[in-house]
Amino acid sequence: MKNRNRQHRLFFVFSLWLFLQIVLVPVSGQTTAISGIVNSYYPVLEIIPAKACIRLSSTAGLTVNDQILLLQMKGAAITTSNNSSFGTVTALNEAGNYETGTICSIKGDSVFLFHLLQNTYTPATGKVQLVPFASYVSANVTDTVKAAPWNNSTGTGGVIAIFTEQDLILNAPVYAGGHGYRG
Repeated sequence: MKNRNRQHRLFFVFSLWLFLQIVLVPVSGQTTAISGIVNSYYPVLEIIPAKACIRLSSTAGLTVNDQILLLQMKGAAITTSNNSSFGTVTALNEAGNYETGTICSIKGDSVFLFHLLQNTYTPATGKVQLVPFASYVSANVTDTVKAAPWNNSTGTGGVIAIFTEQDLILNAPVYAGGHGYRG
C-alpha cells in the first residue's frame, strides 16, 4: 500500500511537471531585446547543388539546425553605354537569387542543407553569401537593428534576416538604408 501511494505521488508530480512544460513554458516564452547588427555573414566559395553543399571560407559560429538565407548579390549585365538605354538590365545572370534553408550537417569548410537548392548561383563572380537568421522566440527591437555595411571585397553584408516564433515588437526601426550592395 505504501509503495502504491508513492507511485501515485510520483505519477502526479510527473504529470504536473509535464503539464507545465507543455502548456505554460511556450506561453511564457522569453522576449529578447535586440539592437545593432543581429546577423553574421559568410562568403560562399562554391556550391555543389547535387549534395546541397555550400563551401565557405569558415564555418566558425555556424551550428546544425541554423536557419540560413543564401543569396547572390551581383552578376546582372547592365547597359553602360552613354545613351537612352544606360542602366537597362539586359540579363539577370542569377543576381538576386535567394532562398532559405536549414543546416543539416557541417564538415570542414562545408555546410550541408536538409533540402536541395531551388536556384542556381555563381559564387565565383556573383558575390554569394550565406546569412544565418537571427532567431528568437519573441524579440523587442529596443534600438535600431541594422545590416553590416556591404563589403565588396568579401561580398558580404547589406542584409537583415530575422525569424521570430511569436512576436516582433518594433520599438525602434529596422534599417538597412545605405548599408546594402551599391548597384
